[in-house]
Amino acid sequence: MIQETSRESYLEIKNHLGDKQEEILNAIKYLGKATDTEIAKFLGYEDINKCRPRRYELVEKGIVGNHGVRLCSITGKNAIVWGIGKLNKEETTLNVLSSSAFNKLLSNLSKCNDFQKRKIKEVLGWNLEA
Repeated sequence: MIQETSRESYLEIKNHLGDKQEEILNAIKYLGKATDTEIAKFLGYEDINKCRPRRYELVEKGIVGNHGVRLCSITGKNAIVWGIGKLNKEETTLNVLSSSAFNKLLSNLSKCNDFQKRKIKEVLGWNLEA
């Protein structure tokens, strides 16, 4: 059941969004958390710059926020993950690894046993077999 205040907030935001902003917002809602490249692919765009400016505007409005860094499922490179709303400082700290820490983690994955790899996969939501 949707709270009346949530519905009112959504309608207020919806009335202040352009068509492209709403399209990007709906993609992020559907995908949960996604990189710019994942959002663009989901929407059928060849170029991420067709969605990046509208996503940036949603960030500026406080509707979408940085939810950390992970490997993009399309590029295989580190990328910012965008999600609905902002995270507080503690959540951001837990979700973001520094580049050096991330690279160290990747280099050590080959040394992990199967149990450790499964646990890492669970915690980070990665598909390590790919």
